[in-house]
Amino acid sequence: LAFGQNHGMQLGIGSQNVPLQVAPPGSGFVEVAAGQNSGSLFVKADGSLWGAGSKLGGEDSYRDLGPSQLDAGPVTSYAIGGYNTGNYALWTRPDGSLWVVGYGNYGKFGNGNSQQQNIYEPQQLLSSGVTAVAAGTEHSLIVKTDGSLWTTGRNDHGQLGDGATDNRDTWFKVVDANVTAVFAGSSHSLFLKNDGTLWGMGSNGGKLGDGNATDSHV
Repeated sequence: LAFGQNHGMQLGIGSQNVPLQVAPPGSGFVEVAAGQNSGSLFVKADGSLWGAGSKLGGEDSYRDLGPSQLDAGPVTSYAIGGYNTGNYALWTRPDGSLWVVGYGNYGKFGNGNSQQQNIYEPQQLLSSGVTAVAAGTEHSLIVKTDGSLWTTGRNDHGQLGDGATDNRDTWFKVVDANVTAVFAGSSHSLFLKNDGTLWGMGSNGGKLGDGNATDSHV
């Protein structure tokens, strides 16, 4: 079921202020992820990944006829990011490979291209070694099998955690080990370590929960 703003067709149905059915009972959907503005991801019990919204696969158009399959799966982790008409999805497969589809800018794909780019069909970014992903508005994070944390993309508030505010268009290691989970906001990042501690960097204004409003570049 879905409801809310839908100018990017992220619901797979028209705009709604009450929950309405996107897919009927028995369709097999078991997990969902909502993007910041105009995209959504859905996962079926067979591990396949589906998307709705602008630039999420196939062509430069809105997915307004319901979720469309992005990967036959199984997928092991997934995230949706971007803003407005510039959605993108990151996900991993059991072999640790990293995949992307959608709109890229500021180097957030980590493929060495900092210009605007549209990837309409799933494309592999890394061949192995990735266990978790996070997608912000214009920056991305991944965790590798050794527990290291890597970031790429826009860095105007220090959301990449590299001690600076320069954008990056290739993956950069910011934590050596022990990272287990990641989350990317519009311009800040959070991650968990295996000892249960929570860490954050980037735009603050209180969202880092550290008692002040100052951005953190580390």
